[in-house]
Amino acid sequence: FLGQIDNIGRQNINDINCKFTVKPVKKLSAQTQYHWFDLANTGDVLYTVTGAPFGKPNTGKHVGEELDFVATYTFNPNFNVQAGYLYFWYGPMVENNSPRANAAQFYLQTTFSY
Repeated sequence: FLGQIDNIGRQNINDINCKFTVKPVKKLSAQTQYHWFDLANTGDVLYTVTGAPFGKPNTGKHVGEELDFVATYTFNPNFNVQAGYLYFWYGPMVENNSPRANAAQFYLQTTFSY
């Protein structure tokens, strides 16, 4: 909903995003998503995924941006493999409160249904 890296809580946040999906062959789908996160109210703070407040009011509006790449290969209706790479750039609001390195994550998962 707010990016796959799951860095942002669902309070006091605006998420402008777009998604592009292609299916070049029957068994393969690829998707990319881009998210631009801003505080809805700069007089409030950012909230983490656990609901904890982060930062101080009036220390910036732009929280950051996220880019997700996900590919899924479906071997049959009961088994697929998915790989994803997720990257989050922290914006001035986060940097003004607690500077940190950008976040990156790679994952590989399988789904087996019976």
